[in-house]
Amino acid sequence: MSRTCPDCGKVLTAKNKSGFCAPHLLARRNASAEHQAKAAAGRKLYLAIPANREALAVAVRKGMENLSPAERTRRSEQGKRMVPTLQSAEVQAKANSPEAKAASASKRTATMIHWCPADLIPTYRALSKKLGSSRAAREVMAPMIEGTAAHARRTVLNHQDAQRIRHERDRAQSY
Repeated sequence: MSRTCPDCGKVLTAKNKSGFCAPHLLARRNASAEHQAKAAAGRKLYLAIPANREALAVAVRKGMENLSPAERTRRSEQGKRMVPTLQSAEVQAKANSPEAKAASASKRTATMIHWCPADLIPTYRALSKKLGSSRAAREVMAPMIEGTAAHARRTVLNHQDAQRIRHERDRAQSY
């Protein structure tokens, strides 16, 4: 009898100790107030080291060097206005809602797999898992996508095969 993730039903391996698939384990862990407190403490410890704090400051300064003084001032003022709003419970709840996460996931998919038509994305994902490589899956998918050279090649070969079969059938019937 195999174990499954209680959230999605995915079959778990024998080595799995948590009882959840990786995405749901991470989602549960990240939603935990205890984990968030540990992460915040870790960030504080990291930034307590002067070298780390200085490296972060250097990176920020380097990013700001290319901006005009007016743009720097504008960004600073905007940041001062936005921080309380972005940290409010209402905004955090909206940003972490299932609808917002689903919209974010669909936008990421549209960006990352822009070459694949929406109706073929589930097929591409299944092939990626089966073949273990997104590159191999894309090569297999290319003949299915209209407008690609592989699709044109497949169409021509299908037409040639149909002509060959028709010719063979006509020759067989003529005798």
